[in-house]
Amino acid sequence: MKKIIPIIVICLLLFVITGCTQYDYLGHSEEKGNMIDIGGVLYRSLPKTLWRPNAGDSVLIGYFRYVDGEKINLYAFTADTKHMLLWDDPPGMERIRTYYYRDDIALPSYDSNGIDIIGFIGREENKLSNVTDNKDTIEKLFNLKKNAPREEMAGVGVGGFSTIQCMNSDFQGIAIDASVCLKDNKYWVEFGDEWYYGYEISQDLLEEIAGKKLLAPEELRRQWDAED
Repeated sequence: MKKIIPIIVICLLLFVITGCTQYDYLGHSEEKGNMIDIGGVLYRSLPKTLWRPNAGDSVLIGYFRYVDGEKINLYAFTADTKHMLLWDDPPGMERIRTYYYRDDIALPSYDSNGIDIIGFIGREENKLSNVTDNKDTIEKLFNLKKNAPREEMAGVGVGGFSTIQCMNSDFQGIAIDASVCLKDNKYWVEFGDEWYYGYEISQDLLEEIAGKKLLAPEELRRQWDAED
């Protein structure tokens, strides 16, 4: 009997580690979207959230089944059950990934009130090269939406060569990205809630966020043209 107990414990650990836990699918509503019970906590998919994981690798935490019995795997950026954000990996190319968040926690707003940290990921960098919690810098970034010229970015210029990550210090592991673009020898920012539309950002402000000197837009354009 003493030999059997450790084996049972190991099997249970493997069951949890491999994400074999089935969670309850509670249905769908127009207000909350798909609803899932994770350890007694309700997760919802509506209204759609802009927040995305920005820390750690994807961890398979379990799965749920739709009414038709289809198995849908659930992932998080941590195995900790207190995570704020989950996402699924639906089978088939026609299905779009859905993000779920806790019903009992209000995620921060995407503005200078809800964002208290911003970070910069430069060209050819795969991680944050600078992080700042300077309130004035954050306010200047979001004030672009009130004061800066706004133009359509789709199909023009060079987009997405740098990223500004917007974060909240009370919500570790998630962020909303803003993409830095180049158009007409100017820098532009595509905020996460307005993809395909950019707001002009000065080189001074972008350098303030990046924490370093950057090439002038026209110099960067010449460099890219030379590389092509």
